[in-house]
Amino acid sequence: MMEKQIVLYPGLLGRRGLMIHGHLIRRKAKSTPPPKTSRLKNLLYALDLYRVRPIKDRSIKIEWNGDSYSIETDSRGYFRLEVLEHGGNIDQLPREFRVWESGGLTREGYFFHIDPDKAGAISDIDDTLIISRAANPWKKFKLLVFRNAHTREATPELQRLFGKVQEFSELPDPVDFFYVSDSEWNLLPFLEAFFQVNRLPDGPFFLQQMQPNWWKAIFGGRPQKYDKQNRIEFLLRFFPEKSFVLIGDSSQRDMRIYAEVGKKFPERIAGIVIRVVDPEKSQSDIHHFGKTYTRLSIPFHFVEGH
Repeated sequence: MMEKQIVLYPGLLGRRGLMIHGHLIRRKAKSTPPPKTSRLKNLLYALDLYRVRPIKDRSIKIEWNGDSYSIETDSRGYFRLEVLEHGGNIDQLPREFRVWESGGLTREGYFFHIDPDKAGAISDIDDTLIISRAANPWKKFKLLVFRNAHTREATPELQRLFGKVQEFSELPDPVDFFYVSDSEWNLLPFLEAFFQVNRLPDGPFFLQQMQPNWWKAIFGGRPQKYDKQNRIEFLLRFFPEKSFVLIGDSSQRDMRIYAEVGKKFPERIAGIVIRVVDPEKSQSDIHHFGKTYTRLSIPFHFVEGH
């Protein structure tokens, strides 16, 4: 049975503004499959992630720090509140908020703890942190539906990627991580489980719009050209005091997107780290974008497999 749910994502609280977002949907309550699960059960679990019904044009009320805000869900059931000036001291502001929908459902949410001054990292996920075969829809489909968070593999260059992030950030302690991916919000339960199993750095996710059709999600072509870039630029504007290391891979559009972001925010990009998926196919792009990053005076490193 499909039940109505407010799906809240960790909010962002900066020195000046705040952002709260989530979905109002109907879907089945599902738990993550255990490590030893049949391919059939993995398939059913994966398909259920896309078996959602967005609840559109529904009034949403948000209360935080004594203030009340009203917004509506869009055609995908998504809602988002941005406040440009909250007028408070970030160290003294509450870290929790409450959300209501007009049908009476309520949930409490929280702001992810982010140091507004410390360097951060904005990372892709597919084929950067987790082997996804995102450039090949059929291989991507088989991994998605026949494996789960316990049986999917992290990329073998993971620790080398993170080592370069620490080097570029010039910090002795871990940086704040943000994950910006072309994966849909449907996959968040899987991603959270995978990150926990593989002990990846905690951080808020910024994913593609929720998709009620799994076939279209996998075989429907690339997302809108500037969507991922817009999400990255939002984080740069939201945290104007932070510098960022950008992490991606060579199999899709990350190198080009990071070059465009670097042109707009050259002083804010502490470094660019790219996992090279296929060295032979990527050589021309590596040469081209290496020259671009050099012209922008942005440190960069291409991590190739042994």
